[in-house]
Amino acid sequence: MNSEDRKARARVDLVHISLTPERRWNHTPDAKIDPFGLWFEDNFKSTSPVHFPEEEAAERRAGLVKGAAYIPNMVKLYNQQMSDLMGNFEQINKIPADLLKSVGVERPHVIAALKQKITGLKNLYWKEVFSNLDTIRERLTSKTIDDFQDRMMQNVTVDFTADNIYAVVQWVIANANQYFDAQLLEVYENLTAPKNVKNYKSNKVLVNGKSRWQMRQDNHSHYALEYRLVHEMHQDSEYSYGRVNGLHRNAATFLSDMITIGETLGFAIDNRVEDFEWQPGIEHNFEMSNGKTFMKARSFKNGNIHLKMNRDFMKAFNLQAGRLLGWLQNPEHAAKETGYSAATCKKYLTPTLMQIAPRQLPMLTAA
Repeated sequence: MNSEDRKARARVDLVHISLTPERRWNHTPDAKIDPFGLWFEDNFKSTSPVHFPEEEAAERRAGLVKGAAYIPNMVKLYNQQMSDLMGNFEQINKIPADLLKSVGVERPHVIAALKQKITGLKNLYWKEVFSNLDTIRERLTSKTIDDFQDRMMQNVTVDFTADNIYAVVQWVIANANQYFDAQLLEVYENLTAPKNVKNYKSNKVLVNGKSRWQMRQDNHSHYALEYRLVHEMHQDSEYSYGRVNGLHRNAATFLSDMITIGETLGFAIDNRVEDFEWQPGIEHNFEMSNGKTFMKARSFKNGNIHLKMNRDFMKAFNLQAGRLLGWLQNPEHAAKETGYSAATCKKYLTPTLMQIAPRQLPMLTAA
């Protein structure tokens, strides 16, 4: 409005729409705002799910067909079992009502049982589909996968048809990136502490002497994480429940989430937390399929975890976080700010690095 060259002759309103709430420091996302839930409610009519007995689910799962024509085979098998179910109830329906009543069977109870069986069968097959989204599941952190699967399983009572399956799975592929983005930033910010960061070249704000809390209060930005990291957790105890081979459950979750972020960024990691026997101060090496180290981790009695991370991974991690937070504009700008090579910035700064293509899900491949 007050340009030195000339005044503007028009007012323009700029509108920014975000389906994913802000996830910075003290901002907690509203759990009620979920893109998948909004999309599902607009496209499908859903009722409250009814859980199928686990023992019956296990028996039926043994008959599920895997392979290139996964979805058509699943629908075919579902239709066969649904036909058998309806046939059985049709036989019951042929029994005179007075005879059923004489043996203590009321027709409304039969109808209710049929409805529950139908809903339970749909539940079973939708759950089977979701359980085979491994390409997506392996890229989700523990918290994200719980939230994501809960949301999906709340909507499994829609018709189990090929069109509906393709619609749901393709939506997941198209929109999974926002979950990847959010969880990457969550892990990144959990690692943000004075001893773990180094400022961008243009950032002259001092970090030394500040606490993690002070960094949050100051909304410290424009930094990268170091290759050596210390993740501070609560005091460990050998008597805490849910330990993983001697490792506190929260520490195990944190390390698993680091592996997930690595997998999301294209680093194939062979080891998992469960592969090691954990003792305070003992270092464990997590290797990648190319034989290189992804990270070396040591846990301590005070709850801290010390990490030595793969340098290429940390470059990818820092560049993706910087891009998502709006700190890095392009490869040239990133190279100037971080000191990474232009080739590295060009390789790891791309938004498509974490995207999933339909060809990566075998269930979408036709026979």
